[in-house]
Amino acid sequence: MAEVSVIIPVYNVEKYLAKCLDSVVNQTYKDIEIIAVNDGSTDNSKEILEQYAAKYPKIKIVEQKNAGLSAARNSGFVASSGKYCYFLDSDDWIETNAIELMMNKMAANDVDCVIHSANNVAEDESCVDIARERQGWFDSFAKPEGVYQPALNIPQEVPEVAWNKLYKSEIIKKYECRFPAGLINEDKLFIWTYMLHCRNYYYLNEKLYNYLSRSNSIMGTRSNSPKVLDILDILAEIYKVIEKYKNIDDYKNLLADDYARQVKELFRCMPVEYRKEALGRIKKYYETINNHKKVRKIYWQYKFLWLKEWFEKIFSVKNVKRNNSVVKQIKIFGITIKIKNKKKTKELVEQIEEMQREKCRRMEKIITETKIINNKIVFNNFNGKSYGCNPKYIAEEIIRQKLPYKLVWLVKNVEKNKGDFPKEIELVEWSVENAIREFASAKIWVSNQRMPDLYESGLFKKEEQFYIQTWHGAALKKIEKDVETEKQWWCKWAKVDSQYMDLLLTAGKKEKKIFEHNFYFNGKITDTGLPRDSIFYYDIETKNKIKENVYSKLNISMNKKLILYVPTFRDDKRIDAYNLEIDKVLASMKERFNEDFAMLVRLHPNVSKQSNEIFKYDENIVNATSYPDVQELMVSSEVLITDYSSCMFDFMLTDNPIFLFMSDIEKYKKERNFYIDFENLPFSIAKSNGELFDNIENFTYDIYLNKLNNFIKQYGYREQVDIKDLINYINNVVEKD
Repeated sequence: MAEVSVIIPVYNVEKYLAKCLDSVVNQTYKDIEIIAVNDGSTDNSKEILEQYAAKYPKIKIVEQKNAGLSAARNSGFVASSGKYCYFLDSDDWIETNAIELMMNKMAANDVDCVIHSANNVAEDESCVDIARERQGWFDSFAKPEGVYQPALNIPQEVPEVAWNKLYKSEIIKKYECRFPAGLINEDKLFIWTYMLHCRNYYYLNEKLYNYLSRSNSIMGTRSNSPKVLDILDILAEIYKVIEKYKNIDDYKNLLADDYARQVKELFRCMPVEYRKEALGRIKKYYETINNHKKVRKIYWQYKFLWLKEWFEKIFSVKNVKRNNSVVKQIKIFGITIKIKNKKKTKELVEQIEEMQREKCRRMEKIITETKIINNKIVFNNFNGKSYGCNPKYIAEEIIRQKLPYKLVWLVKNVEKNKGDFPKEIELVEWSVENAIREFASAKIWVSNQRMPDLYESGLFKKEEQFYIQTWHGAALKKIEKDVETEKQWWCKWAKVDSQYMDLLLTAGKKEKKIFEHNFYFNGKITDTGLPRDSIFYYDIETKNKIKENVYSKLNISMNKKLILYVPTFRDDKRIDAYNLEIDKVLASMKERFNEDFAMLVRLHPNVSKQSNEIFKYDENIVNATSYPDVQELMVSSEVLITDYSSCMFDFMLTDNPIFLFMSDIEKYKKERNFYIDFENLPFSIAKSNGELFDNIENFTYDIYLNKLNNFIKQYGYREQVDIKDLINYINNVVEKD
C-alpha cells in the first residue's frame, strides 16, 4: 500500500503522455503509486503506458472501454490504495517536488486537504489568450500561505478543479465523492462534496501544476455541444448533496446566486438551438429543487430573451469605426443613421492603456527602489478624507503614548484641513502617485477601506511591510463575496487588497464570524472592538471638551440637546426617502424628554451635494455633513435617528436612544441584502413620520436599555474598547526588525 495514489485518466494523448508520466515517476517523494486509467484510447497511449509500467513497477494500468473523464477518475480511485490521492490530467505535468511539498504541509498542519497554485501553459500561439485568461482566473484564488477553513461559498474560496489538490482518501470514500459519469463540469460536484466535509485545508502558494492549454482539448469544444447544458444538472446535484449533509437554509441564497451566474454564462456562449432545453431544466430546478426568487427571475428573463433580440433587430445603437474615428450608428427598421461620436478611437484607447501600463511599470520601479522607513506609519481615511474614523483614533493613541513614530496622513486638501490635525502628523496632498510613494516607504499601512485605484496604478506591498485594515462599517449590509456578481471591478481589487492585509479589525464576535465567511481575507481578524469607538469611554472632562468644540464649530447654543440624523445613500440616488419631518420630530422630542433640541443632519458623501435640495437649514436644523469626524458628533448627541447606516452600532455604546426611520424599507431590502434582521435590533422601527412620533412618545428607557444590553451581549460587542493592545501589536511588528 502506497502513501499517495496519483490518478491519471488517459485518452488519446500520445503526444503529451510521456512528459506527464516523467513528472510523476521522478517525484522526490517516493512512496507513491501511479494509477493510469486507459479510457479506451485508439492511438498509441496504451503502448506508452505499457512501456512505462514495464520500467516503473509503481505504475498500475487500469483498462476500460471509453466512458469519459469522470468514469476514468472514478475507476482510478477504486483501484487505488493510497491514504492520500492526487488527480493529474494526462496532458499536464507537475513539478518534481510537488508531492513532497504537499505531504509535508499535510503532516505538519493536520489538515484534510492541501491546495496549491498552478501555471497555465499555451501549447502554441493560438492558445496564448486562453492560457492568459485561465491564469488570471486561477491567480484570483491566491492568498497567503497557511491553514484555512472552507467558507460556505466554495466557488469563491477555491478553484473548482480536481487537479491542484491533495485529498484524504478516507473522506472521498466515506462521503462518496465521485465524478458524475457522462457529464462535463464534473469537477464542480466533486469539489463541493469534498469541501463540505473538509475541516480545514492548507494553501500552498507555489505553482506546482502545469496546465496545458491546447486548441483541441475538451474545454475548447464544450460550448458547441449539447453537453454545455450539463452544468445545470451538476448544480442540481450539488443542491441535493448539500441538502443531504448540511443545513440547506445556510446555502440557499448563495446557491441561487451561483445558479443565476452560471445561467448567464450559459446563455452567453451556447448555440440558440439549446435554449428551449435549457429553459426546461431551469424551470424544473426552481419548481422541484430551489424555488428561489433569483432563479425564477433568471428563468423569466431568458424565456423572453427572443423578444429583446427581436426588438434589437428593429432598433439598435452601437459604436462603429469609420476611418480613424468612431461614429454612433443607429438602426431603425433597417434605416441606418450615423452620428459623429466623440468617444475615443481604438488607437487612442490602446495608447491610453499602454500609458497606464507604463505608469504601472514606473511606479513598480519607484516602489522597488524606495527604502522602508522602519518607524513610519501611513494613514488612509477614505482616500484622502479629513481626520476621522478608525485611523484617527489609532494615530491619537500613538501620539498620547508619545511613541517615536513618523505619522503621515494622506488628505485631499492640506491647506483646508490642516487645522483639524495634531502637529505630530505630517500631511501629504492626496494623489494616486503621492499615495503610492508614501505607502512604498512606510513600515505600517493603516487604511479603513479597499484601495483599488492605487493597486490599479501599480501599488504592491513588500514582504517586510505590515498592513492593518480597520474597515469602516459594521457587518450590516452584504459585502464582498455576497455581492461579487454585482460589483465585479471592486471585488477584483478587494481580492488583491486582501492578499496584502495582515490584520483586520471588527467590532465583536458576531461581526468577526460574518467577516470570516464573506470578506476576501483569511488572516488574523480581531473581535476586540473598533479604535474609533474608544471615544465613548473617554473621561467626562475630555468628552465635554469635544462636545464644546462641536457646538462651537457648528454655531449651536449650548442650551440645546442634539439629535443626530445620519441616513445612508440609495443605489439609485433617489432622495424621496429623506422625508423626515424634522420640525415635528423636534417638537415630539421636546414633549417626550422636556428638553430643547437641535437636529444635526449628516448626509452620506454620495448625496452631500444635494444637501440644500433635501433640507432647509436654520438654527435648529444644522448641516453637519462636512464635519470631519462623525464620532465626535455622536459623543455630543443625546439621540440618534438613522435608517440603514451602521453608525447605529457605534452610537449604541453610548446607551442613548436610537430610532430607526425607514420609509422605504421594502424597496431598500430588495436593493441591498442584510446579515441582520432589523426586527431583531433593539431599536424601534418607523416606516412613516407618524410611526416615528409614536415611537418617540412611547419610548421607555428601562425597556430600551434591557433590549440593548441583551443585543450587545448576544452579538459579542465589547463593553469597553481599548486600543492599547493594537498599539502594542504595532510596536512588536516594528521591533522585530
